[in-house]
Amino acid sequence: MALHGWSHQLRPSGAGLVPVQRRSEFVGLSIDEQRRRIASGVRIFEVNGLVPEAWVAPAHGFDSATLQALRVESEIRVISDGFTRRAVRREDFVWLPQQLWRPRVMQHGLWTVCMHPNEMGPEEVSALEAFLSSRPGGFPDPRDAAKDAPQFGLADGLFSAAFAAALRFRQFTRKQKRNEP
Repeated sequence: MALHGWSHQLRPSGAGLVPVQRRSEFVGLSIDEQRRRIASGVRIFEVNGLVPEAWVAPAHGFDSATLQALRVESEIRVISDGFTRRAVRREDFVWLPQQLWRPRVMQHGLWTVCMHPNEMGPEEVSALEAFLSSRPGGFPDPRDAAKDAPQFGLADGLFSAAFAAALRFRQFTRKQKRNEP
């Protein structure tokens, strides 16, 4: 169970710790405001008998103040974000990578998919069901992946930077294609 922001209302912002978007719910807000939002989100879970175990920032938008707020206002020590090929320890958190936006078979490493079922049509739901059912037992428990996570290292940083650059290039080329006459 993960805390996915607070209101999911995005605004223009800096890039944050995962430099993909220029919009966020958290990046650039004061530590006090971020603490208030994290505490409120955690309370919503608790009132409903749930305990959030991970953080998933809307649009990859969070910064070092968000991590400070999470440390103070919650027991959350797992971040589901970043572009590594394995779970890593970084800034007193275990980071489970979040690199894909549709299910597909990938080689070597831990690959995760971010999907919003509330925005999916029937064909997308059917495709997801087919993907999941074709791989019984093929998905690791995130707790196992996080358990022995090593420190974030040079190879992780290089992969992360290359992946983010490729993603930005893809976004740029898609934008260029949309603007062609």
